[in-house]
Amino acid sequence: MRALAPAILLMLACCATASRGAHPPVAPLTVAGGPDLGVDHLILGIGDLERGIEQFESRTGVRPVFGGVHPGRGTQNALVSLGEGQYLEILAPDPRQTADAPMQQGLRTLESLTPIGWAAAAQGLEGVQARLTAATILTTPIRPGSRARPDGTLLEWSTLSLAESQSVTLPFFIRWADMSVHPSRTTPAGCTLASLRLQDPAPERVRAVLGSLPLGVRVEVGAEPGLSFILDCPTGRVTFG
Repeated sequence: MRALAPAILLMLACCATASRGAHPPVAPLTVAGGPDLGVDHLILGIGDLERGIEQFESRTGVRPVFGGVHPGRGTQNALVSLGEGQYLEILAPDPRQTADAPMQQGLRTLESLTPIGWAAAAQGLEGVQARLTAATILTTPIRPGSRARPDGTLLEWSTLSLAESQSVTLPFFIRWADMSVHPSRTTPAGCTLASLRLQDPAPERVRAVLGSLPLGVRVEVGAEPGLSFILDCPTGRVTFG
C-alpha cells in the first residue's frame, strides 16, 4: 500500500487487492454521553473518474452515479450507497476546472481505485472537538461545505478535521445539514461495508485520536499509513486497499 501525497490527505475534508488478514467488523458506534459517531463514507481516489466508475462496476456489480464537482478545488466525484447512513465516494480530477490544485496533482498519479481517506459521521461536531481538545489533540475550526447535485439540489454539511494531519488512517468528521438528504439514500445500492482496517508504522497517535472518542476501529502496525476495507457486493466480497 503505497504512501499518498500529503496534499490529498490535507484537503479531503474540504471536498466532501488481496486482503492481508482478518478485518474487524464494522458496527454502529455510539459514544456514551457524547455525540453519535460512525463511519459516514469511504473515499477511493483515481486519476480519471470514468475509469474509476468502470473499475468499481467491474469488481462489484454496482455502477456508481455521478455526484457533482467541487468548484475551486479541481475535483469531481461519483457515489454509491453502502446502506443507510453510509456511502462510498470515488474522487478524481475535474478536467473542466483549470486550477491545478495540489489535490488534482496527487489524484492524477493513481491508475486504479485507491483508498485515500474516510469520514466519521457526528451529530455534534462541537462535542467531538471538545473531546479531542481534552485529549490535547488539535483540530481545525468547524467549517461549512456544500455541493450541488446534478439535479440542482444543494447538499450542505459541516466538517471538523485534525490539525496538520497527514495520515490516511485518521478520519475527518462530518455533520450533514438537517435539510440535506444523505447521499446513501440517493445513490445506487447493492454493496455494504463489511469491515475496515487501519494500519500505521507508529499507531500510538492514531489510537490516541480514535480512542479519545472512541470510534471503535482497530489500528494495526504496518509499514506505512494506510487503510483497507471489504465490501459485500453482488459479485461477492471485494477488498480495496
